[in-house]
Amino acid sequence: MQRPMQRPLMGYAKSFLVAIAILCGAATAAHATNVYGWACNIELQPSSSMPSLGNAGFVTFALYPGPHCTGTVIGNYTVCSTGATASTCVNQLYDEPQLNAVFTALVSSTIGPRQLLVATDTSGNLQQVSVH
Repeated sequence: MQRPMQRPLMGYAKSFLVAIAILCGAATAAHATNVYGWACNIELQPSSSMPSLGNAGFVTFALYPGPHCTGTVIGNYTVCSTGATASTCVNQLYDEPQLNAVFTALVSSTIGPRQLLVATDTSGNLQQVSVH
């Protein structure tokens, strides 16, 4: 299986659109904090590195106020996969193809770069990410 970073450019576009559909979650303004920023330090981790974050692994990323990791980090976020038991994984959980699409969409957002909207619940748990 090819890693998402090795896909041809058309694969990025397709994965990007799929991930946007997946990432548009159920956050509501009354229960969430919304912040805009740019993704940085995006990593796709195997489940063996922290099994409590899911059976298919997890994606981590940092959000910065400026493109290309400029400014002081706004927050660090984790996207979990199915089977996660960690308390930070209380919202949407993704299977392996969905998690790969999320990773690809986040990496693709750095090309350009494109700003993200990140919504968290009142506990700071990730609820939604969308690319603008």
